[in-house]
Amino acid sequence: MELRDVQTNEGIGDWLRAAKAEVGVLGVTEFNEPIWVAKCGGDKLPAIVITAGSHADEVAGIYAALDLVKSLDSDHAVYVVPCRDPLGWNGFSATLQRALPGSDPVRNYDDAVEILRSGEVLYDDGSFVIARIGRLCFATEPEQKWASTAITRHKLPALLRENADLANELRNERILVPGNIEVEDGRTSYSYGGHTAYIGNGYFAQLNRFFDRDDGPIEVTALREFVDRIKPGLSLDLHEGFSSNFYLFTHAASSAETLTLAETMIDAVRQIGGTIATRDQLEPVWGPKTSAGIISQGQGIFTMGPPGSDPHASFSGYCDQFGVSLTTESGMEADVDTRVKQIQAGSKAVIDAFVAQHREG
Repeated sequence: MELRDVQTNEGIGDWLRAAKAEVGVLGVTEFNEPIWVAKCGGDKLPAIVITAGSHADEVAGIYAALDLVKSLDSDHAVYVVPCRDPLGWNGFSATLQRALPGSDPVRNYDDAVEILRSGEVLYDDGSFVIARIGRLCFATEPEQKWASTAITRHKLPALLRENADLANELRNERILVPGNIEVEDGRTSYSYGGHTAYIGNGYFAQLNRFFDRDDGPIEVTALREFVDRIKPGLSLDLHEGFSSNFYLFTHAASSAETLTLAETMIDAVRQIGGTIATRDQLEPVWGPKTSAGIISQGQGIFTMGPPGSDPHASFSGYCDQFGVSLTTESGMEADVDTRVKQIQAGSKAVIDAFVAQHREG
């Protein structure tokens, strides 16, 4: 099986078993979809954790995590969670067809809206539609480049703040949305996943939040319980970001070791020809409100929030209490193969440096 053939959550399980890893399940989400974890390497501690796919349209992070299961060679215990959002990875269209058996595949916005309006419509302003189909909720709006981000980080939170009845109606619900941009292997924003949102008790966010709360979904709580148990000394959360360049996030209170390893990752990506993002390139996409809360720690290295912000809201922020925690951001406007190579090179360099430090210690 080639990496690009892995396009379902079942395919992820097949890949992990073929890699001869120790394969387990952290938890099970809707439609009995498992959240896979694979153990590779040895048994030396502290353990290393690699995760990807909390935003399931960030395909290069998932592919890089799967490849690392096969290619990493370490005495340390390495645990890989290649996809934190199985429903999203299966895709808006496939999941909608499971929620409404017999429905046609969704190829575009018009297809999506037609099916959603046949279900239990919860909100419809003529373009942005939220509907419950079976036991899941779906949302879509006319196609734009970063639609998934716009819905889950901006439009949906603003709507729910203004509409208490809708927020209460959606409590404890996942909302599946289309992906941000198409990928060059032929999939569209409806045939792979976006930033699945979850509605907690007065809190609305995508699946890389809720780590500081008790009202998160199984995709969050199972992973949090796992890292509470193994206390990883190094955590790498493989995300993808804006532009075509590479960058990463640490937390504002991160240790000197964290910043040193962040520089190691940036250098490794640069050495294979990768271009490192600058703040000037990213600020127009981040927008002024987000930019105001981001601090630069060097070229391509940014904090996850200002001092005093909640350190545990994101997975990487939560893991910062155990040791080094980095979040990669490979620019999604570059081709998938380039992004995979950059994530792999950066991750391997950091793991090698981390292992060497503990060997010397």
